Amino acid sequence: MSLEENSEGLTVPSWASTVLVRATLQGVGFGSGSADGARVANVTFSAAASPGDSYCSALLRATAELEGAQGHGGAQTVLLKGPPAGAAAAAAVAQGGHFRRETIMLTQLVPKMEALLEAAAPGRFPPLAARCPLHGRRPVHFLVLQDLRPLGFQPAQRRRGLGLRHCLLALRTLARYHAASAALLAREPAAAAAARALGNPMRPGGPATFGPFVEASLRLAAAACRAWPGFREYADLLDALRPGALEAFAALLDPAPGRFSVVAHGDFWLNNMLFRYERGRPVDMRMVDFQISCVASPAIDLLYFFSTSPSEDVSSRHEDLLLREYHVALRDTMELLGLQAPPLEALQAALDAHGAFALFGATGVLPLVKVDAAPDVNATAGGDADAGAFMYEEPAVKAWLQRVLPEYKRRGWLRL
Repeated sequence: MSLEENSEGLTVPSWASTVLVRATLQGVGFGSGSADGARVANVTFSAAASPGDSYCSALLRATAELEGAQGHGGAQTVLLKGPPAGAAAAAAVAQGGHFRRETIMLTQLVPKMEALLEAAAPGRFPPLAARCPLHGRRPVHFLVLQDLRPLGFQPAQRRRGLGLRHCLLALRTLARYHAASAALLAREPAAAAAARALGNPMRPGGPATFGPFVEASLRLAAAACRAWPGFREYADLLDALRPGALEAFAALLDPAPGRFSVVAHGDFWLNNMLFRYERGRPVDMRMVDFQISCVASPAIDLLYFFSTSPSEDVSSRHEDLLLREYHVALRDTMELLGLQAPPLEALQAALDAHGAFALFGATGVLPLVKVDAAPDVNATAGGDADAGAFMYEEPAVKAWLQRVLPEYKRRGWLRL
């Protein structure tokens, strides 16, 4: 088996070849040496995410040409996920425990959630995420992942935001995921212990991984507000929040004793969703990137989604509808699992109690959605905190912030 670099000049990190050889020898991935006689002739690598779209990791697609067995010609692919390029960014990700967290999610918790759903309603629910047949810590923290592209899954168009059909599918999927995770926490002590072992992703590695990003996002958003007529008070409010913002956001991720908690995805925005379409309509979805999952209020995922992912039209007109549809799906799925969901009013109260977390999405993540060429957030983790200054001049970012900041102030979300 020969290993070739991408024809477009992609620099393949040395760990990728090592991991791929290990996966193949263990019968994972391309199945070299399997009983059907298929042989891996050569492998090429390509980037599995657009520049700036893979955060806190490097994501590669390995494509193998197979020969020597009837019915097994052509190509097969797997995804390889490892640390980001650059020593500083890789060190920050390691300190934050991102790969440890995602490994627990994809090898222990998500498969258990899917098994619970299948047992409750056989054949009714599709998988929640890609399979992870191999993971390890040598030569680096890595994951070998099922490639969902051959099954028809693809990302949505980022700059537009998600239309209503996409949003409904995303939130119904999230509700199913939350319901299954609540069942794990309530009924499976070993799984509950593994979920709590995920920890809070903003502690203790938060200062290294999130600190520069949070500080820069609020500072740059404040600077933009200061230049907009009538928005100086929002600049002052955002500047006042900066010193305590990271700790305040971390505290919002802590589960409240006696309150409804789930295993939050933690990074539930449109970049971490893949959709399958039929006749141009989204009909199925998979979640990806579980690096900052944690036990928390479901409000965390909802606020993160609402502040980053819907289109302008959906965000301004249909948020109440989306919350109701999420709650219906949560209630119905929890009933299938023999549990009772909190009432809609309790969910709305949780959103208000955690509302300041919307700032994390709106000031930090939303700009990444709305620009043509998003900066590499790994550069922020590596110390280049101002890499995204230009984003706040983007008209779509300006329009979004000018719409939501007055609403956040009215709801009391600009106080930490």
